[in-house]
Amino acid sequence: MILVMSGAEKTRWLMRDNPYTDKKINEESFLREFSELTEDEELVWHRDHKDRYVTVVEGEGWQLQFDNRLPVPLNVGETVYIPKNTYHRLHKGSSKLAVEISEFITPKKIYNTPDDYVKAWNHRFDNMWSRPVRVKSKKNKSKSK
Repeated sequence: MILVMSGAEKTRWLMRDNPYTDKKINEESFLREFSELTEDEELVWHRDHKDRYVTVVEGEGWQLQFDNRLPVPLNVGETVYIPKNTYHRLHKGSSKLAVEISEFITPKKIYNTPDDYVKAWNHRFDNMWSRPVRVKSKKNKSKSK
């Protein structure tokens, strides 16, 4: 397939900020499209600020690569989970790529009292070294007569 563009169209294409266009679907999701004219060098390593589910709507030969992993093919109809702050990038395919992206924020745990927070914090560090924590119990000292 050969794509013919006028000089003005090509200039507009080359001067854009991102190698994709977004169309809002609703508050949590949008449609992102990458043209077959996108250069592989434009598809850079990056991280997203929110967790995402990415569903492939259209595209052939495109691949998704996570940091320290081999690229995996993106097939139409598949959904991929991308955790927030995870480095990843796309590898260009042979056609246009259209994906539906649903973003969400992972809810934070709510603690009822400050003591609950301290217990959870200590538990987090205890699990790092896989050592059980010994909690000193209060011994009831019975007074003998």
